[in-house]
Amino acid sequence: PTPLQLTATLTPAIADAGQTVTLNVAVSGGNGGAVTRSATLNGVPLVLDAAGVATFAAPAAGTHRVNVTATGTAVNGVTPAPQTRELDIRQATPASV
Repeated sequence: PTPLQLTATLTPAIADAGQTVTLNVAVSGGNGGAVTRSATLNGVPLVLDAAGVATFAAPAAGTHRVNVTATGTAVNGVTPAPQTRELDIRQATPASV
C-alpha cells in the first residue's frame, strides 16, 4: 500500500485569544480505502468538515496543542499506518506585565 501523507496547517499559527483560527487537514496516499481524519485542540475534539477544515476561536494566552490524525481502512488485508501531526498555537500579542 501507499503510505498515508498527512498535511495540516493553521492560519494564523500565531493568534490572539478569541481570534478565528482555521485548521486545514489534507490526506493523500493510502490503499484506496476510506480515510478518517480527526483533530483535537488541547485534547478536545474539533469538527472537521468534508474538506478537512475546522475553524475555532484561539484559546487564552499560552501555547496550545492541536493534534491531527489520519487513519485508513484495510483493503485486501492491508492497512496503511496511521499518521499524526502536532501543531502549536501561540499568543500573538505578549501579555502585559
